[in-house]
Parts: sequence; structure tokens; C-alpha cells
Amino acid sequence: MRKPFKRDNSLLHVLFVVENNSVPTDIRVWREAKTARNSGYDVSVIAPQNEKFYKRHEVIDGINIYRHPSFSNGGGTLSQLFEYGNAFLWESLLSLRVFLNKRFDIIHAANPPDHIFLIAICLRLFGVKFIFDHHDLAPELYLGKFSSHRSFVYRLLKFMEKMSCKTADAVISTNRSYKQVVLNRHGLNSEKVFIVRNDPEVEEAQRFNRQVEAADRELTKLLFVGSINVQDGVDLLIKTVHILVRQLRQEKIHCTVVGDGDHLPSVRRISDELGVRSFFTFTGYIHDRRIVQKHIEEADICLETAPDNEANRKSTFIKVMEYMLLGKAVVAFDLDETRFTVGKAGVLVEPNNLMHFAGAIQELIENPSKRRSLGQMARSRIVDGLNWGNASKEMIRAYKYMGCGPA
Repeated sequence: MRKPFKRDNSLLHVLFVVENNSVPTDIRVWREAKTARNSGYDVSVIAPQNEKFYKRHEVIDGINIYRHPSFSNGGGTLSQLFEYGNAFLWESLLSLRVFLNKRFDIIHAANPPDHIFLIAICLRLFGVKFIFDHHDLAPELYLGKFSSHRSFVYRLLKFMEKMSCKTADAVISTNRSYKQVVLNRHGLNSEKVFIVRNDPEVEEAQRFNRQVEAADRELTKLLFVGSINVQDGVDLLIKTVHILVRQLRQEKIHCTVVGDGDHLPSVRRISDELGVRSFFTFTGYIHDRRIVQKHIEEADICLETAPDNEANRKSTFIKVMEYMLLGKAVVAFDLDETRFTVGKAGVLVEPNNLMHFAGAIQELIENPSKRRSLGQMARSRIVDGLNWGNASKEMIRAYKYMGCGPA
């Protein structure tokens, strides 16, 4: 592949902007940035600081990363608006700094929030192309937290999503459902929208391939990895374990919950109230992906508890593919995009039905050979198809569509 040169023989420069996670903590954005670098682009990233990655500027693997202070909101609407306003100010200033230092040709913005179009509109005066990377359905996420179709914030989020899609030179959706949303909701030309899934890297599948069977130890290990907010359904996980222990008499189990979020204190309180706290370990957020992968490797059954709602039904969950990548049996609710991801390589149950969810886990506890079989199928599904090597080709195709691709 020829490198993407400009007329003056310098490389095309891509600026990634992400607000809701730092880099390289944000797995998807970091993969996209590395894909652009490996395809010959000069790459910069603007992202917030976090506890592990706090340097205001550093170069990692040839990628310039500019970080800004982040404001941790308290979960309410006003604090979230303040967080986004703070981020927008810093993103504007840092975009100007990067542009003056070394002009970029593409601004590749990941949502939420959907406000980068305001920066992109100004930059288009200088010939900069704008690609909107639609990670999340912000209006539906808001509904999952606050359940109000008529609120000003909900209508504002829909307007910002519309403007992001309309002003973008190309739109990236993370799956088929998201693409259909932007086509139906905003009337976009289908050729302008590219699907780049949150698929894992095959190299990771080859690197991590150890299995630790429950037969080798006394307890069956259950695992949940991910955010712990209202829409993530971790409270349902607590109630499911309560059913397993108290009704189904599966007392030789232990569930590890890896992650953090606004709902964590509530989840811990529920585990205390139901008398199952001793069956859980809450690790909090773990920055080191190797430790997270070790937790997955050591688990017997991996769980996705996102309940049925407008956002979750249409979303692809990275954690599910990370489980599959490492050859683990998965139990999840039967939601549209989860069904596409898992296929026949996992156990899908009626959404929000905790008795069925507990029953599916019980069956796998009692049938190690089925766990192994599902795990092998899951791993093959990732290695043979749902991997970043395939997904990333669509990102470069989107760049080409805007006239900024390798020749």
C-alpha cells in the first residue's frame, strides 16, 4: 500500500479527538490510531487525562498524544453538561495548538458527546475533512439513565447527533444497528456511512490462550468486566447470583466484577442486602489490560448483564468479544447486536429474565465440556471473522471516500 502523501510530499495528518476516555486506555480509539499510523498517516490524539495516563503531552508508538484535565461528573444532568463544556473548551484549544504546530487534514471525532462538529465546521474553512465516529447513541444512553423523551437534554442530544452526521464528510458506525439509526433518523446517504465494529485484534487471541478449568479448583469462577452504571445491569448480576445461591443451591461459586462507575456503591449495597456479598469481589477499575485479561483467562463463565433497552439493544459490547477472544463461554441477554456477535458460540436468554439467566449459568457450571465447546467456538468466531484486521479495512475505506486515502 502506498503511503498517503499530500502534494508537498508530506504525510497526511489525522487528529483523533475523544472525550469520554483517555488514550491509550480507550481500546477502540487506540486501535484506530495505530491503524492510521500503520497505513502511513501522521497521527495525533486529543484525550482527557486519567490516573495512569496524565502527561499533558507524550509520544507513544510514534503517535502524539495531547491530554487535558478532566472533570468527573456526579452522574446528574448539570454535572454532565459541565464535564462536556470543560472538555469542549480544552478540545478547541488543543485542536488549535496541533493545527498551528502541524496542520492536520482529517479530524476523526469519537462520541459521546456529539459536539466536535462545532470545531470541525471551523476547520473545514481550511480544507480539513471531518469524520464522525459514532461510538454510542447518546440520546438513547440518556434515556437509559433518565427516561424522558420530552426533556430538553434529550432533544438537544438528538440535534447534536444530527448536526454531527450532517456536517461530517463520512460517518463511522460500530455495527449494522447504529448505521440503520443514522440512515433512518437523519436521512444520510448509505454510501457515506461505514461500519467499523469493535472487534478485537487477532494478535491478542494468539498471545492469550490459556485455559484454567473449574475441575482444577473448588469454586466455579464467574466474571463481569465493564462499566457499572445504571444502564449496565450489574444489579441484575447481583440478583442472579442470589438466585443461584439461595434457590438453585449453587454455593461453590465466586463472581469477580472488574470495573467502576456511578452505580458501584448501589451494587455493593444490594449485595449486602441480599446476603451474597461474600460471593463477590469488586476490583474497581483496572488500568493494566494484562491484569484484566488474566481475570478473563481464569474465569469459567463470563457474563454480560446489559438489560433490554433502546441503547443496549443496538449496541455491540467490547467485553463480550474480549471474552470470546480468550475462548470463554458467555451468558448474555438475547439483544439484537449481542445475538449477531455471539452467534451460536454462547448462551443467550430472554432479556431481563433473571431465573432463565441463572438457569443458563447453572447448566454451564454443571457441564464443563459444554463450556469448553462454547469457548472454542467463540474463539474461532473471532479469529476467523470478527477481528480488527477485517474491521479496520472499512476505516481506511472511509478515509479514501473523503479523498484522503492511500493512493
